[in-house]
Order: sequence, then C-alpha cells, then structure tokens
Amino acid sequence: MEITGFFRDIGKQARDILKEIDNPTEIVGMNPLGQHTMRVDQVLEDMVIERLNDSKLGNFLVTEERGEVGLEGGTLTFVMDPLDGSNNFRRRVPFYGLAISAAKGRDYNDITHSYIIDLANGDEFWAVRGKGSFMNGDEIHTSTTTNLEKCIVEYDCNLLDQYDLILPAIRKFKDHRRFGANAVALCHIANGAHHCFIDIRDGLSIVHAAGMKIAEEAGAVITDDRGNPLTLTLSKDTKLNFVCSANKDIHEKVLGLLGVG
Repeated sequence: MEITGFFRDIGKQARDILKEIDNPTEIVGMNPLGQHTMRVDQVLEDMVIERLNDSKLGNFLVTEERGEVGLEGGTLTFVMDPLDGSNNFRRRVPFYGLAISAAKGRDYNDITHSYIIDLANGDEFWAVRGKGSFMNGDEIHTSTTTNLEKCIVEYDCNLLDQYDLILPAIRKFKDHRRFGANAVALCHIANGAHHCFIDIRDGLSIVHAAGMKIAEEAGAVITDDRGNPLTLTLSKDTKLNFVCSANKDIHEKVLGLLGVG
C-alpha cells in the first residue's frame, strides 16, 4: 500500500466526518496530557485507528487522546494528532488539522512518511524521507531569506517566564505569530511563508512530529534549543523542545539570541 495515498484518503474521510458529526465539542473524557477530549477528537481518532488496523501496516500507534495503542498485522509505528488545534476548533477559529507520520522504528529519525491536512480549508502537506515535501501536490521549499528584519517567527508559550526566554529572539524579527495548532503551523516554515518556529517549553507532545518532518524535508534546520540534534523516542511520554528555522543562517542567529555559543 502506498502510504501517502493512504494518508490522503484518511484526510478526506476526516473532512467528511467534520461535516456530519453531531455535538463535536462535547467533552467526553481526558487525554494522557491532562487535556479535555472532545467528541470530535475521539471520533477522528477512532476512525484512524480503524483504518490503520484494516490496512495491516502497523503494530504501534502514539496518539494524543489514548496515548499508546497496539495495532494489528504490520511492522510500522504511527504517530498521530487526530485534531491539532482542538481549542481553535472549539472556539470556531478556522485553523486546525490532522497530523500523522509513519516510522520503521520507535525513533523520531525512523519516520519515513508524514502528512497533515488543514481541516478548515483542505490544504494538504506531506513529506517522504529523501524525496521532499509537498503542498497540494506541488513541491515546496523553505525560504532562503536570512535577514531577521525581513522574517516572521512563530512560537508557542503560555507562561510569562517562557516569554522571557524567547523574547530576545522574537524582538529581532519583522513580526511574529502564534496560531495554536503547531503541526499545521510548521507547514508555514516548509512552504516558505514564515521563517522560524520556536517551542522550548518541554511540553509539546511527539504527536506533532509530522509538522517537523515536513519542514525538515523542505529544507528546514531543526535542533533543540541548545543546538543539539533531536534524539526523540516515539512515545506518549516524549515532549518536544525545538527550534525550527528555514535555513542555517537564521538558525544560527536565533540560537545565538537564545544564548547558545
């Protein structure tokens, strides 16, 4: 089975579900991260698990709502956020999506295929290791701009002390954004619209890995906030701390502003 095509079919089914589901924002439980699970989160996750089991491709899934799930019949590991940007969806802010990756092992660097669909507008992004990244079928690349005064940075933080850590970097950019759906937002780095993404909270789940891989295959440089390569296990307990930049020049400047070197 061709994995990207399989993922795209799941994305289409997810959009169809959003058109039909009743009471999508009803709270039905709590996920392992301590966040409320809405009915729409649960229904989308159930759909993908059913599709993965039917495909016989995988043996293990890391997912936001259930944590970790055994799969039937295959060898691949999958990592998924069924609704990245749940709070946006709940508040009727049209920026949220489904993100999923496939890996040959249990390490971030084992990921071979990643896919994200913006469920609000239907835009699709995907990447295949060594073959690049794509938006709606067209190959995409990160920006070559290196002057921070011409660049836009995205970030995520929700506490004042976290803002203090990243403010020296953010203030050097032309402008900044915070969208509330990080996997989808990382595609802005991949397609060259924006230039850097900073999330050094040690709180973002590994289920957002698809966005990082799509950016990376498009040319982005990704390390932790100290400039070290990412060494991450595909586990419900793995949390992300990263800087993702459109190119090496931006990355070195941002790390310097964060106190590295």
